[in-house]
Amino acid sequence: MVIVTATNCHSCETTDDGIEYIAQNFPDIQIKTVEIHTAEGAMYVSTYRLWRVPVYLFLDTKGRELYRLEGQQNRNTLKEAITIAKQRLGK
Repeated sequence: MVIVTATNCHSCETTDDGIEYIAQNFPDIQIKTVEIHTAEGAMYVSTYRLWRVPVYLFLDTKGRELYRLEGQQNRNTLKEAITIAKQRLGK
């Protein structure tokens, strides 16, 4: 899972709670946070055609997108997204 954020984004400030929730409740999910204003962040914007931050990208091991959430999210929505992504992986 990759979370793309921006330093000047008010909604991005809430991603820490989501990261903590996922890390505590879904230890099998690897979480990476990327700042949009970096070369790596620009690569994610280009590759996955992002237009809004924060964005939670659920990717398989080959980088294929399984699911995404855009904007500020709550724990229930994150849990649902994880379930959908795992279903798409066949888990």
